[in-house]
Amino acid sequence: RRCARDTTATYRVLDEQRIGVVNACVQSDGSPYAVDGVAWVLDSETNAKLEVSFIPAWLRWLPFGRGDYWVIELDADYGWVVIGEPRRRYLWILARTPQLPAATYEAIVARLPAHGYDPARLLRSPGR
Repeated sequence: RRCARDTTATYRVLDEQRIGVVNACVQSDGSPYAVDGVAWVLDSETNAKLEVSFIPAWLRWLPFGRGDYWVIELDADYGWVVIGEPRRRYLWILARTPQLPAATYEAIVARLPAHGYDPARLLRSPGR
């Protein structure tokens, strides 16, 4: 919600059970915003269920401040992914390109109700 444009999510493998996450964007006043986090793999069989934390690194050992981060759909060529969580309150459509083709985006959105999500609640991130 705080991002006006150029929203990115960058991931890097830290080890077999952890992934580094940096979410960044440009805010409406033109200033950059970034937050560092860590995601832990909860389901090593599929790697589709993770737990993520963006609280400061020195507090991450505590058992709170973490959220579910579940892969709901994944493009066969890894061009996009749909991420949600079990309460269906949050959902992200992430892509490797600044914009998905309209037909791809519309097809993803059309499948969201089958996963229990209300497409009307989606907010599109402005492009570059």
